[in-house]
Amino acid sequence: MTRKRVAVSLIYFVVVILTLTMRVMISLGLFDGLGEVGEDALWSCIIQILIFGIVPLGAYMLFVLGKGDEFLPYFTHEEAEEIKEERLADEVAQVFEDNTLAEEKPANEEPAEQPKADKKSAFKEFCEDFGFRKLSVKDALCVLVLAVCMIVVASGVSLVWQIVLKLLGFTHIPSDTDYSSMGVLFRELFLVAVLPGVFEEFAHRGLLWAGYKKTGYKFVIVSALLFSLMHQNIVQTGYTFVDGLVMALVLYYTRSIWATMFMHFLNNAVSVSLGYIDQNGGPFAFIIRFEDWLYSTTLGLLVMFIGFVLAAGIAVLMIILIRKNAVKAGRIKRKAFEEPEDKYPRHKDPMFIITVVVGIAATIFSFVWGILR
Repeated sequence: MTRKRVAVSLIYFVVVILTLTMRVMISLGLFDGLGEVGEDALWSCIIQILIFGIVPLGAYMLFVLGKGDEFLPYFTHEEAEEIKEERLADEVAQVFEDNTLAEEKPANEEPAEQPKADKKSAFKEFCEDFGFRKLSVKDALCVLVLAVCMIVVASGVSLVWQIVLKLLGFTHIPSDTDYSSMGVLFRELFLVAVLPGVFEEFAHRGLLWAGYKKTGYKFVIVSALLFSLMHQNIVQTGYTFVDGLVMALVLYYTRSIWATMFMHFLNNAVSVSLGYIDQNGGPFAFIIRFEDWLYSTTLGLLVMFIGFVLAAGIAVLMIILIRKNAVKAGRIKRKAFEEPEDKYPRHKDPMFIITVVVGIAATIFSFVWGILR
C-alpha cells in the first residue's frame, strides 16, 4: 500500500466522521435558531467549504506533501525500507553538497541561506494528484453530451429506486425550497450546485484519486461506493452510486477533475432550476407540464422509458469515445482492466473498511428511520 493511499484513507475517514457529526447536530436541532434559510446556508458552508474543502486540502498538504508524512504508518516492511533508503541517500548527498560548498566558499563570505522548500513543485504535485489538468476539446464535447444524458439516466434510476423503497415501506418526506424570488434561485444555485460541484468533487473524486489512482480501474468502484455512502441517506444511495461510477470513469480516463466538477454542477443546477420553474412558471413552464404528462399517462411512461434507454445508450457511447481518447493520449493502456500498480487488497485496508462500515450504518439508519416514521 502506498503512503499516499494510507494518508488519503485516514483523511477521508475524518471527512466522513465530521460529515456524520454535522448531520447529527442538525437532526438534534442545535441550529434551529438560525431559521430554515440560515440552517441550510450554515450546513452547506460547513460541509462543503470546511469539511469537503479546507480539511482534506490542509491535511493532504501537511501529511502528504509536507513534513507530516513522517508520522504516517507504513503498512509493508519493504516499502518502509525503500523509503528509509531513499531518505538516507538524500541526506548523504546533502552532506557531500554542503561540504563541497563549504570548501569552495571564501573565508569572508556570509553563510548562504538554506534553500526553502520548492513550493512550486509541491503545488504541481498537488494538482497532478487531484486531477487539476486541462481537458482536451474532444473530451470536453464528450463530457458535455455525457453530462446531459446522465441527468436523464440519474432521474430514471432515482425513480425506480424510490419505487423500490416505497414498496419496502419507506416514507420519503422531501424538503421543498420556497422559491419566492430570483434571489432565492441564485442562492440555491450557489449552495446546491456551485459548492457541491466544486467541493464534493474535490473530496470524493480528487482526494480519492490522489490515494487510489495506482489501484487502476478499481478506483472507479471505490469512488462510486464511498460517494454514495457519503450522502448517508438511503434515498440518494441509488442514483449517487450510478452517477459516482460514471464520474469516476470520466476522471479515470481524462485525468481531469474539471470534467466531473462540470457534470456535478450541471446535474444539480438543472434540479434547482426545475424546482424554481415548478413554483413560478415563466417561459419554461412547458417543461413542468411535459414532466407531469410523462409521469401521469401510460404513453408518457413509455416515452420516458424510451428516452431513458436512448440517454443511457448515448452515455455509454460517450464513455467509449472518452476511453479511446485516453488510449490515444497514452493515459491508459488499450487492454481493459490492466494490472494495477497498487495490488494491496482493500479488505486489508483498515481505514477503508471502517469508512465503508460507518457509511453503511448511517445509510441503514436513514432507511429504518424512514420506515418507522
